[in-house]
Amino acid sequence: MTKSQRMKPVQRVTEAREQTAAKDLAAAQRYQKEQEARLAELLQYQREYMQQSQSMGQAGVSAARFMEMQRFLANLDAAVEQQRQVLEAAARTVEQKKRVWQEAYTKCKSLDKAVQRFAEQENHAQSQREQKEQDEIAQHPGRGSLGKGES
Repeated sequence: MTKSQRMKPVQRVTEAREQTAAKDLAAAQRYQKEQEARLAELLQYQREYMQQSQSMGQAGVSAARFMEMQRFLANLDAAVEQQRQVLEAAARTVEQKKRVWQEAYTKCKSLDKAVQRFAEQENHAQSQREQKEQDEIAQHPGRGSLGKGES
C-alpha cells in the first residue's frame, strides 16, 4: 500500500471534522442573526412604547398609570440589556467556532496537499520504473521477446 493510500483514511477523518466545524459555525451564525433580530424587535417595541407613554403623559394620566408605565419601561430596559448580553455571548461563540473551523480547514488543506504530493511522487517513481524497464528492453532486444521455449 502506498503512502498516499495509507493517508486516505486520515484525510477522510480530517475532512469530516472540517465539515462538522463548518456546520457548527453556520449554526452559530444563524443563532447570532436570530438574536440580532430579537434585539432589534425589542428596541423597536421600546421606542414605540416610549412614544406612546410620552403621548399619554402629555394628555395626562393618573399617578398609578404613570408608575405602571415606568415599571414596564424598566422591565423593558432590563429585557433589552439581557438580550444584548445574549447577543454578545452569541458573537463570542461565533468567533470561537470560526477559529475551530479555520484550524480544521487549514489542517484539511495541508493534508490534501501532502497526499497530493505523495501521489505525485509515487506517479513519478512509477514512471521512472517503467522508463527504466523500457530502456532495458531497448538495450537488449532479445530479452524482451523471449518465448516460452527460449531461455
